[in-house]
Amino acid sequence: MDIYAALQEVSTMKPLVRDASIPLEQLVQELTDPKSFEAPGSRPGVSHADDVLDALGQYLMRTLRKAPTWPKNAPTSNTNSTN
Repeated sequence: MDIYAALQEVSTMKPLVRDASIPLEQLVQELTDPKSFEAPGSRPGVSHADDVLDALGQYLMRTLRKAPTWPKNAPTSNTNSTN
């Protein structure tokens, strides 16, 4: 069942990233390509570069969610000390 099609009458909710397997290198390459700023995006008034930036943000969030949490007893740097 396509949940987005079923909810279309009550919501315009769409997935943020269509293909989560796009490598980081490709996202950066597409974002730095001047043509992506002129190419139409997935919504009216949005360029392909906007879509790629959204995908890059989602990539970063997925990566951060997978990262281990910082240990509570880890030493912290004291940048305010005067020696």
